Amino acid sequence: MEIDTTVIFGIRAPHRYCRECNALLKDYGGKKHLIHPLGTLVSDVWTDIYRIRHSKRRDEHPCQLPVHLLERLILMTTDAGDTILDPFVGTGTTAIAAKRLGRKYIGIDIDDKYVAISKEKLENVTPTQINGAYISIFLGKIVTVRDSDYDKVKSSLKTRELKINAGKSKLLTLPNIAKKVESEVYKADSVIELDNNLLEEVLKSQPKRKLAQQVRLMEQHGPYAPKESQNVVRQKRSKKVSDKKKI
Repeated sequence: MEIDTTVIFGIRAPHRYCRECNALLKDYGGKKHLIHPLGTLVSDVWTDIYRIRHSKRRDEHPCQLPVHLLERLILMTTDAGDTILDPFVGTGTTAIAAKRLGRKYIGIDIDDKYVAISKEKLENVTPTQINGAYISIFLGKIVTVRDSDYDKVKSSLKTRELKINAGKSKLLTLPNIAKKVESEVYKADSVIELDNNLLEEVLKSQPKRKLAQQVRLMEQHGPYAPKESQNVVRQKRSKKVSDKKKI
């Protein structure tokens, strides 16, 4: 009888925070003081990794997966130096994830075009390590880290204080990498990170005005709009109709 010697390593995904108020999205009730500073151990249902949404991060392939999805699988099931085989490598997502995490890789594909894309992308890939621990990073934030490697990386991450109740608080570790180590850890996406920061600045200044205009329009046309605003809209419409009739 053969014994299955497959080892599944415990991995952590960061807590999820509100984009507006930076509060924890999950309500831990009276157990906030017991939560892990970085995040929870990953279960068999993953809701924190999404499909590739932007065309600038997508290759000409119909079934491309996010690199950090493959990185999570690799961190969970292999050790540094192991060999990863992908017999349908496509544009090299599995090979890129393996190279970032210090694994050897073998990629096979029948399409010469995809093989060429994979080779070109792999030339610019560098390992993502903090203090000797391999980690999965996307847009300057940790997506996945082994539970056993948390102590190695926590000193390089940003922190924030979580208020539990009067007089009590807990120090949380954010997934954001400190600027002093970011350039050394993740050179490959430095340009994307700069673009992302610029986009956030633009979004902070512009959409609030547009959103306010949309809300006002909804208030005017909605069923709960004040009678005064509804009357104004009706008067404007009737005026336009009368002007057309005159013409």
